[in-house]
Amino acid sequence: MRYAVVCVLMLSAIGCESPQSSTNSPGPLEKIHAEFRSEIVKALPADYSSVKPNEDLKEFQAIAVRVYSPHAAELRQEAMRLLAELPPFDSNALDGLVERFSGDLEPEKAAEWPVGMLYVGKAWNPTAAALVMKNITVPRLVGAGEFGARAMHRRFLPDRVYRSGGTKSEPLVAVKSLRDVFKKKLDA
Repeated sequence: MRYAVVCVLMLSAIGCESPQSSTNSPGPLEKIHAEFRSEIVKALPADYSSVKPNEDLKEFQAIAVRVYSPHAAELRQEAMRLLAELPPFDSNALDGLVERFSGDLEPEKAAEWPVGMLYVGKAWNPTAAALVMKNITVPRLVGAGEFGARAMHRRFLPDRVYRSGGTKSEPLVAVKSLRDVFKKKLDA
Protein backbone atom coordinates (compact mmCIF):
# COMPACT_ATOMS: atom_id res chain seq x y z
CA MET A 1 0.00 0.00 0.00
CA ARG A 2 2.77 2.44 0.90
CA TYR A 3 4.41 1.69 -2.46
CA ALA A 4 1.18 2.68 -4.27
CA VAL A 5 1.03 5.94 -2.30
CA VAL A 6 4.68 6.65 -3.13
CA CYS A 7 4.01 5.99 -6.82
CA VAL A 8 0.94 8.24 -6.89
CA LEU A 9 2.81 11.06 -5.21
CA MET A 10 5.91 10.61 -7.38
CA LEU A 11 3.74 10.76 -10.48
CA SER A 12 2.20 13.98 -9.29
CA ALA A 13 5.67 15.37 -8.70
CA ILE A 14 7.30 14.43 -11.98
CA GLY A 15 4.60 13.75 -14.52
CA CYS A 16 1.44 15.72 -13.93
CA GLU A 17 1.95 19.32 -14.78
CA SER A 18 -0.78 21.89 -14.66
CA PRO A 19 -2.00 23.16 -18.02
CA GLN A 20 -0.03 25.97 -19.56
CA SER A 21 -1.38 29.46 -19.04
CA SER A 22 -3.10 30.93 -22.06
CA THR A 23 -1.31 34.24 -21.61
CA ASN A 24 2.20 34.88 -22.87
CA SER A 25 3.60 35.87 -19.48
CA PRO A 26 3.49 33.16 -16.81
CA GLY A 27 2.07 34.10 -13.43
CA PRO A 28 4.08 33.79 -10.23
CA LEU A 29 2.84 30.27 -9.45
CA GLU A 30 3.70 29.02 -12.94
CA LYS A 31 7.25 30.24 -12.35
CA ILE A 32 7.38 28.39 -9.03
CA HIS A 33 5.99 25.20 -10.60
CA ALA A 34 8.53 25.50 -13.44
CA GLU A 35 11.35 25.90 -10.91
CA PHE A 36 10.14 22.80 -9.03
CA ARG A 37 9.91 20.79 -12.26
CA SER A 38 13.39 21.91 -13.29
CA GLU A 39 14.85 20.85 -9.94
CA ILE A 40 13.10 17.46 -10.13
CA VAL A 41 14.38 16.88 -13.68
CA LYS A 42 17.93 17.60 -12.45
CA ALA A 43 17.44 15.05 -9.64
CA LEU A 44 16.20 12.25 -11.93
CA PRO A 45 18.69 9.42 -12.42
CA ALA A 46 20.36 8.90 -15.78
CA ASP A 47 19.54 5.18 -15.56
CA TYR A 48 15.97 4.46 -14.47
CA SER A 49 16.86 0.90 -13.49
CA SER A 50 18.72 2.41 -10.53
CA VAL A 51 15.66 4.23 -9.16
CA LYS A 52 15.15 3.87 -5.43
CA PRO A 53 11.61 5.24 -4.83
CA ASN A 54 12.00 5.95 -1.11
CA GLU A 55 15.30 7.78 -1.57
CA ASP A 56 14.00 9.70 -4.58
CA LEU A 57 10.84 10.66 -2.72
CA LYS A 58 12.88 12.03 0.20
CA GLU A 59 14.96 14.07 -2.24
CA PHE A 60 11.81 15.30 -4.03
CA GLN A 61 10.32 16.32 -0.67
CA ALA A 62 13.44 18.33 0.18
CA ILE A 63 13.29 20.05 -3.21
CA ALA A 64 9.58 20.77 -2.72
CA VAL A 65 10.14 22.33 0.70
CA ARG A 66 13.00 24.45 -0.64
CA VAL A 67 11.01 25.67 -3.67
CA TYR A 68 7.45 25.94 -2.31
CA SER A 69 7.69 26.82 1.39
CA PRO A 70 8.77 30.45 0.79
CA HIS A 71 5.53 30.84 -1.19
CA ALA A 72 3.09 29.31 1.32
CA ALA A 73 0.88 32.43 1.42
CA GLU A 74 0.57 32.46 -2.37
CA LEU A 75 -0.28 28.74 -2.39
CA ARG A 76 -2.97 29.33 0.23
CA GLN A 77 -4.51 32.05 -1.94
CA GLU A 78 -4.35 29.72 -4.94
CA ALA A 79 -6.06 26.97 -2.90
CA MET A 80 -8.93 29.29 -2.02
CA ARG A 81 -9.24 30.43 -5.65
CA LEU A 82 -9.29 26.84 -6.93
CA LEU A 83 -11.83 25.82 -4.30
CA ALA A 84 -14.13 28.70 -5.29
CA GLU A 85 -13.90 27.61 -8.95
CA LEU A 86 -15.09 24.05 -8.25
CA PRO A 87 -18.70 23.48 -9.28
CA PRO A 88 -21.11 23.04 -6.35
CA PHE A 89 -22.34 19.57 -5.39
CA ASP A 90 -25.87 19.77 -3.99
CA SER A 91 -27.85 17.17 -2.09
CA ASN A 92 -29.85 16.21 -5.22
CA ALA A 93 -26.60 15.17 -6.88
CA LEU A 94 -26.56 12.04 -4.70
CA ASP A 95 -29.58 10.60 -6.51
CA GLY A 96 -28.57 7.24 -7.95
CA LEU A 97 -25.10 7.40 -6.38
CA VAL A 98 -23.56 5.46 -3.49
CA GLU A 99 -21.84 7.44 -0.76
CA ARG A 100 -18.92 5.10 -0.19
CA PHE A 101 -17.13 7.15 2.42
CA SER A 102 -17.86 10.45 4.08
CA GLY A 103 -15.70 12.70 6.18
CA ASP A 104 -11.94 12.69 6.40
CA LEU A 105 -10.38 10.24 3.94
CA GLU A 106 -6.84 10.65 5.15
CA PRO A 107 -5.29 7.45 6.48
CA GLU A 108 -3.34 9.59 8.92
CA LYS A 109 -3.86 13.11 10.19
CA ALA A 110 -2.51 15.69 7.75
CA ALA A 111 -0.42 17.22 10.52
CA GLU A 112 1.56 13.97 10.71
CA TRP A 113 2.46 14.08 7.03
CA PRO A 114 5.83 15.60 6.24
CA VAL A 115 5.46 19.10 4.81
CA GLY A 116 7.50 18.04 1.79
CA MET A 117 5.01 15.26 1.04
CA LEU A 118 2.14 17.76 1.06
CA TYR A 119 4.03 19.98 -1.39
CA VAL A 120 5.02 17.03 -3.61
CA GLY A 121 1.38 15.90 -3.68
CA LYS A 122 0.27 19.44 -4.55
CA ALA A 123 -2.06 19.38 -1.54
CA TRP A 124 -2.86 23.09 -1.94
CA ASN A 125 -4.95 22.13 -4.97
CA PRO A 126 -8.35 20.91 -3.69
CA THR A 127 -8.81 18.65 -6.71
CA ALA A 128 -5.37 17.06 -6.36
CA ALA A 129 -5.80 16.59 -2.60
CA ALA A 130 -9.25 15.01 -2.96
CA LEU A 131 -8.18 12.66 -5.76
CA VAL A 132 -5.05 11.50 -3.91
CA MET A 133 -7.09 10.75 -0.80
CA LYS A 134 -9.77 8.96 -2.87
CA ASN A 135 -7.05 6.91 -4.56
CA ILE A 136 -5.62 5.95 -1.17
CA THR A 137 -9.06 5.02 0.16
CA VAL A 138 -10.51 3.00 -2.74
CA PRO A 139 -8.04 0.07 -2.47
CA ARG A 140 -9.00 -0.23 1.20
CA LEU A 141 -12.71 -0.42 0.40
CA VAL A 142 -12.82 -2.76 -2.60
CA GLY A 143 -11.36 -6.09 -3.66
CA ALA A 144 -8.67 -6.50 -6.30
CA GLY A 145 -11.13 -7.42 -9.06
CA GLU A 146 -13.32 -4.39 -8.46
CA PHE A 147 -10.25 -2.18 -8.17
CA GLY A 148 -9.00 -3.28 -11.62
CA ALA A 149 -12.45 -2.88 -13.19
CA ARG A 150 -12.84 0.58 -11.64
CA ALA A 151 -9.50 1.64 -13.12
CA MET A 152 -10.60 0.52 -16.59
CA HIS A 153 -14.06 2.11 -16.35
CA ARG A 154 -12.66 5.42 -15.07
CA ARG A 155 -10.91 5.78 -18.45
CA PHE A 156 -14.38 6.25 -19.96
CA LEU A 157 -15.96 8.14 -17.06
CA PRO A 158 -13.24 10.18 -15.31
CA ASP A 159 -13.59 11.31 -11.72
CA ARG A 160 -15.12 14.75 -11.12
CA VAL A 161 -14.45 16.96 -8.10
CA TYR A 162 -17.04 19.33 -6.60
CA ARG A 163 -17.25 21.85 -3.77
CA SER A 164 -19.61 20.28 -1.27
CA GLY A 165 -20.19 22.83 1.46
CA GLY A 166 -18.34 22.83 4.73
CA THR A 167 -16.93 26.00 6.23
CA LYS A 168 -14.26 28.42 5.08
CA SER A 169 -11.77 26.90 7.55
CA GLU A 170 -12.87 23.31 6.78
CA PRO A 171 -14.18 23.18 3.22
CA LEU A 172 -15.61 19.92 1.99
CA VAL A 173 -15.09 18.50 -1.50
CA ALA A 174 -16.82 15.55 -3.15
CA VAL A 175 -15.36 13.22 -5.74
CA LYS A 176 -17.82 11.52 -8.09
CA SER A 177 -16.13 8.32 -9.22
CA LEU A 178 -18.28 6.09 -11.40
CA ARG A 179 -21.48 5.57 -9.32
CA ASP A 180 -19.78 6.44 -6.03
CA VAL A 181 -19.27 9.67 -4.13
CA PHE A 182 -16.34 10.23 -1.79
CA LYS A 183 -16.21 13.28 0.45
CA LYS A 184 -13.07 14.89 1.81
CA LYS A 185 -12.54 17.65 4.37
CA LEU A 186 -9.72 19.98 3.44
CA ASP A 187 -7.65 21.98 5.87
CA ALA A 188 -7.80 25.54 4.59
